[in-house]
Amino acid sequence: MALITRKEVPSGTNRCGSRRAPSCFILCRVTNPEASSEDFEWDARDEANTLLIQTDWDFPGVARSFGWSGEDDEIAQAAEFLSRVAREEKVVEDPGYFDER
Repeated sequence: MALITRKEVPSGTNRCGSRRAPSCFILCRVTNPEASSEDFEWDARDEANTLLIQTDWDFPGVARSFGWSGEDDEIAQAAEFLSRVAREEKVVEDPGYFDER
């Protein structure tokens, strides 16, 4: 079973940040899915186990993977939802983001 979570990355830092780039989300594969939920681990800097989530087309689909029920054109609402569940460090079963890796 593959598990995933999200990490919000503010602009100006880390992998997707630059002074010109807005904040973004990194989809992270849980590296120890056999552990109990309190002990899950992931690393937003591990490029082999992360995916950059792009605003205009990815936010709604990824948000739905984590329980959101909005429409594809509700990008701002999907971003708000992803911010909230990123703070909660919610982990869900991977619907296929890392199948090809």
